[in-house]
Amino acid sequence: MANELNSESLDNLMASLETGLSTTERLKINTKAAAAFKTVMLSDDRIPKSAHVYGGGTVHLRSAFIMHINALNGTVEDGFSKESKKAYIGRFLNDGWTVKDRNKQTHSHVEGLHFWELTRLESKSAVQKIMINGVKNAIDRKVKK
Repeated sequence: MANELNSESLDNLMASLETGLSTTERLKINTKAAAAFKTVMLSDDRIPKSAHVYGGGTVHLRSAFIMHINALNGTVEDGFSKESKKAYIGRFLNDGWTVKDRNKQTHSHVEGLHFWELTRLESKSAVQKIMINGVKNAIDRKVKK
């Protein structure tokens, strides 16, 4: 049969699959998945918008949301830029906080917006589809080599 594999080509195929995905393949897949997450995050008013211009070149929380690409190991992280120093504000807005005065007396609790969790739930299927298709395409390319 034309589709039969002899033992040598099977060993070569298994060795090729065993090496896994290359860093560039992982980076390509992760960048697409992170872009899908970012698109959902910035698609509506989950992160509050502001027209206020801050002094000293400080950006608004929504403008500080970026994708951090690490080409060395193929990872991509969505989050707030380190330079903006807005991650702690994003955490307060997401999780909420308890208001205390200078005497440490508790007054009220401000509910969080939970935009991170909502975005993760809403984008989960799209991100999984991108990841599965990316891995499938990479494996298909390795098998056809």
